[in-house]
Amino acid sequence: MIKLWFLNLTKEKKVYLIIAVIVLAIILFFGIKASYYEYKYLKEKALQVDALQNDKEDLLLLVDQWQLDYNVLEKQKQKTLIEYIEIETKLKTKEDETNNVPSAVMLYADIKLDSTIRSYKHIQRPKN
Repeated sequence: MIKLWFLNLTKEKKVYLIIAVIVLAIILFFGIKASYYEYKYLKEKALQVDALQNDKEDLLLLVDQWQLDYNVLEKQKQKTLIEYIEIETKLKTKEDETNNVPSAVMLYADIKLDSTIRSYKHIQRPKN
């Protein structure tokens, strides 16, 4: 039926029909080619997005690990600070105790010196 229809066409209409088929084939070819390149481009972009998503997840895990390390270091810092304050307090207490001993000795020496001076006041020095 199509063969009969094509044969009944005039030579001019056959040329137009062949040109139309060729133009449609070219449009179809370039359309398929464009679709293929668009598909390829979108696939590449999807891979890049996946890679960026993976990098983002890796960075978030790294940040979480850093946060945990920071928290551990903060706790160690606070613990060390508390230990430092305790040691400083102990040293201050020991220093006060040691400072009190010399001051007590000095007080005793002052009292002893005063009593010795008083006891020797009645002795008169020889005059030259």
